[in-house]
Amino acid sequence: MNKALLRYTSNKLHLSSSSLTFQTRTTMVPRCTTNATNCVAANSTPSSLTLNGPKGYAHARIEADIQHRHSGDGSASSPNSASTFLRIVEDRPYFPLLQLDPTKNESVVDVARTVLSAYNKNSRSNNSTDAGDVNSCEGKVTVITGGLTNALFKVDLNSSTDEATNNNTSVLVRVFGSEGMIDRDIDTANFARLCNKSTTGGHNVTNQFTVIHSQLDLLGRFANGRIETWIPNMRQAHHVNDFGATAANCTELSREVARQLARLHYGFDIPEYLVSKKGGGVEMTPTLWRVIEDWTGELKNALEDETFVNDAAVVKLFEEVVVSKNNASGTSPAPTTEAIVSELTNELKWLQKVVETKHPDATVVFAHNDVNAANILLDASTTNTDNNDSNSPYNEQSVCLLDFEYGAINYAMFDVANFYCEHCGGNDNAAPDYTLFPEHERQIDFLREYLKAKRGILRAKGEDEEQTAATDAEMIARLLSQVQLFRMASNLYWGVWGVLQAAGDVIDGTFNKENAKLRLLGNVGLNNWDNLRYGMNRLGGYWECKERLLTIGEV
Repeated sequence: MNKALLRYTSNKLHLSSSSLTFQTRTTMVPRCTTNATNCVAANSTPSSLTLNGPKGYAHARIEADIQHRHSGDGSASSPNSASTFLRIVEDRPYFPLLQLDPTKNESVVDVARTVLSAYNKNSRSNNSTDAGDVNSCEGKVTVITGGLTNALFKVDLNSSTDEATNNNTSVLVRVFGSEGMIDRDIDTANFARLCNKSTTGGHNVTNQFTVIHSQLDLLGRFANGRIETWIPNMRQAHHVNDFGATAANCTELSREVARQLARLHYGFDIPEYLVSKKGGGVEMTPTLWRVIEDWTGELKNALEDETFVNDAAVVKLFEEVVVSKNNASGTSPAPTTEAIVSELTNELKWLQKVVETKHPDATVVFAHNDVNAANILLDASTTNTDNNDSNSPYNEQSVCLLDFEYGAINYAMFDVANFYCEHCGGNDNAAPDYTLFPEHERQIDFLREYLKAKRGILRAKGEDEEQTAATDAEMIARLLSQVQLFRMASNLYWGVWGVLQAAGDVIDGTFNKENAKLRLLGNVGLNNWDNLRYGMNRLGGYWECKERLLTIGEV
């Protein structure tokens, strides 16, 4: 794929209607030999310098580059420069020169061994894995299909020579995609902090709790990806089968998501690198508007590339949504690059002004920004057919919110609105069904549980909720008003994202659906995915919401 176009891709995970699928590569990778380059990494000695946050990762790369340039042979693949250069960042190993080849089983397993061995030796001893000497483990690779850009693998490391003995340690290997859209230093530092425990009860209390699922953890990072824990016996949630209005226990499941969102929003100790200091305190600025503005600028660059703008599919869709929305006759000429970008920019400025005018005090938190069924795991023993609301199977261990790559400082209600929007699906066929948006009573039920959980978390942290004379009903009404606006923001956000994604699907002036599906591994297991169609459908949802709110006088 053209590298200039690849940078527009992203890691939003899309699934078929069933779940993630697994394609096992049958080749077993043997135990490490003394000649295996990557097996010596555990014996390397990391610097004693404490490195944290995005700057920690950047510092490690600079140091690695300096050492690499002054090494004897200057080969990035030599043991001294690649697999043995190790720094501890966020209390986890980081190998900035160690590249993984996602097309080779041996590379996947060797990198997993290298990082895991360093984790066990150098990281938090109480969290070390129980694989023993991972360099003596055989490796089995399972390819997880369903991701559009990231290569995802499950690696099982078996330390037993007896095949009948199940002594496996399993990890998730994530090879990064999304060049240019996700800052992987911030993303990985955020994930590390999320996996740490947060302190509750004020300065004199040592009670701690996990903000996210207790089994999620970052085990380490390499040049083009990272290693995470694998949570066994979990299944992917589905927007209809689990969250649909007719699904058994859908209300209880939604309430658990509300509780976990509240825990993320109000329980997470927000990293210092995500906030700015102002006066004697800190200021948290929502990233929503800047991100959409940046993506729109990238879209302008893409549209000016003739390989993209000359494609008939692109022009047709923009005519349908950007121009024809204001022209019932549909006779408008093909939009120019300037008209397209100007339209989206104007909408962004208008929406930001409406939000800041109507809700200047809207709560800003660390937000997930991509809460949807595809990013929620459920205990595999739970089913969506058991109707037993009095004894819900859903709790903080049986429900796991994951994939925080888009996490950033943002409005709390953007997360809620986005979750509601994702009830409409579209991650499997690029065509959201907006009739599936949660009805009013379900929205209220979700917000009621969210507020209840918020209060409990603030009490546990020894913090007082902002004093207000508003009743719960008044507070929920205020939040619902915000949700309506952030419903538009969600559609605009992912609409621009989808069209920008499509820039990576155009080669030599032709929009290629097959190319859209052939990413790092050449197989994502989807038959109907179309980035461009998805993006335009989300933009269509934006204008539909705007028209409805204008009609009822809400904006």
